[in-house]
Amino acid sequence: MIKLFNLNIEGDKHIDRIISFLQKEKLDIVCFQEVFQVDLPHFEAVLGMQSCFTPTMDIQDENPFLARKGIWGLAIFIKQKITSFDSYYYVGERSKIPRFNKENPNSGNRAISWITFEIQGKMYTVATTHFTWSPDGEATDRQKSDMEKLLIRLKQIEPFILCGDFNAPRGKAIFQKLVKTYTDNIPKKISSTIDPVLHREGNLDFVVDGLFTTSHFHVKNIRIIEGLSDHKGIYATIV
Repeated sequence: MIKLFNLNIEGDKHIDRIISFLQKEKLDIVCFQEVFQVDLPHFEAVLGMQSCFTPTMDIQDENPFLARKGIWGLAIFIKQKITSFDSYYYVGERSKIPRFNKENPNSGNRAISWITFEIQGKMYTVATTHFTWSPDGEATDRQKSDMEKLLIRLKQIEPFILCGDFNAPRGKAIFQKLVKTYTDNIPKKISSTIDPVLHREGNLDFVVDGLFTTSHFHVKNIRIIEGLSDHKGIYATIV
């Protein structure tokens, strides 16, 4: 059994409230999207965890939304010994990390990261991604192409637990591609994973953050948590 938490943390805007929450929980693994590389040591120290990082974008230029703190991307924090760690870029490549362009929300690379580890004799693979953005949550040709590449790689790393910010609302075409193959563990009663107070667009009825599993895993005690970042957090116990 593992206790997992996932959150798009929106850079460094909400670090204090996120850490305050996490320090109260006894978690085995934490997945972040939009985390600055320079902030990893601080998270590691206060959480008592090691991290695996996958860079996706370099934020150096002036912009109204994000601190200019350099490389950010995906991070997985874990207490247990890691058997393996890997990542795959379905947009771009590790050797070329693009600079942020405020006119283009898709100016960065897109990747999936995953780690494998063992607890009490059972092997777990946990993966996370921050998927391609689209306006108003509507499917685009770029999203369709990127999802096909992502699905091919997911097939290669099964069985797994997959969490992240999918930038595609539940019930629409892109999200449904995942639902066709994997179990969507976000409760049906949840109508949004966008924080109504902390998100700059306010209350949006989009479930864009997800927790998917193959049939090898069972999710219990899932909670959707407000007040941490511009997205809501996902907490779950997985066996």
